Amino acid sequence: MRQVSVREELVRERRRRGLSISKVAKDLGISYSYLHKIERGTRNPPLNLGRRISAYYGRPMEELFFSDSGDEMSKIKAMSS
Repeated sequence: MRQVSVREELVRERRRRGLSISKVAKDLGISYSYLHKIERGTRNPPLNLGRRISAYYGRPMEELFFSDSGDEMSKIKAMSS
């Protein structure tokens, strides 16, 4: 079974709901470019934003931001800093 990256999961969830990046960014109170970077995987959101994104989609943070790739600790550290 193919692993789904963090970026793919965020994009998939947004598209499944028929939402644009602009709409989600506005609802979350962040810029389009910042959300785009999070979805591309070039930025990790701080923990509080990760929680807001999780609540926005009604999905556990673990499902949206962590994969089984063994890289969870570096993502947790990045989100906490």
